Amino acid sequence: MVFERLSSGKEYGDYLDVLLSKEKKNDVTEIRDMLMVLFLAGRDSTLGAFVWATYELCCNPEWILLLRKEIETVGTDNDVIPFKEIEKYHLHRAVLFETIRLWPGLPKNARVAMEDDVLPSINGSSFPAVKISKGDFVLWSDFSMMRDPGVWGPDAEKFNPARHLDVNGSPGEMLSTYEFISIISMIIRHFDIVPVQLQLNQRNLVEALSSFMEGPFRVTIKPREGTILSQL
Repeated sequence: MVFERLSSGKEYGDYLDVLLSKEKKNDVTEIRDMLMVLFLAGRDSTLGAFVWATYELCCNPEWILLLRKEIETVGTDNDVIPFKEIEKYHLHRAVLFETIRLWPGLPKNARVAMEDDVLPSINGSSFPAVKISKGDFVLWSDFSMMRDPGVWGPDAEKFNPARHLDVNGSPGEMLSTYEFISIISMIIRHFDIVPVQLQLNQRNLVEALSSFMEGPFRVTIKPREGTILSQL
């Protein structure tokens, strides 16, 4: 696919075009490997983000209204959002970031230090730098870190996407963000999401190869009044 794109000379405005414009075009093997990692490793985490985002939006319906307002402001009549347009969807992106902050796809992780190093201190916090030695086993919990009041403030447990409105992302994040914005904006635009009674109780995160929500989260999807779907 990468070779075909290079030989065609055409531009499609998609993620591969972005990679080819930023990477060395002769390093096609690295680009191919990057795409494989994104396609295969991103499936479960993206699905989990959709489930948790739906839950949090149902618990905080004021953000659904804000997302719809953003769609009306920056969107078009076409449900398909061009990849280059995702930077305009600041609120959608913030909802995604806040969702994966509270409900990370990989809640804990570990690494072995291959050489001596120093983990830097966190700016604006009381956490000092930590020296590690070659061979040290380093274990951390994203779930705990992302809910630490010392890092996120006294409302660390609260769903507040506004804290992410000025955050920049990486190329891998760009693709997952595009997937999230494309799908969630279309759902929010055309449907009302109504949780089944008692479904908004506190949910638990189950750890596996990638984390997921414990038990089903049942909702009713209804076409919004005034949309084409409501007239079918």
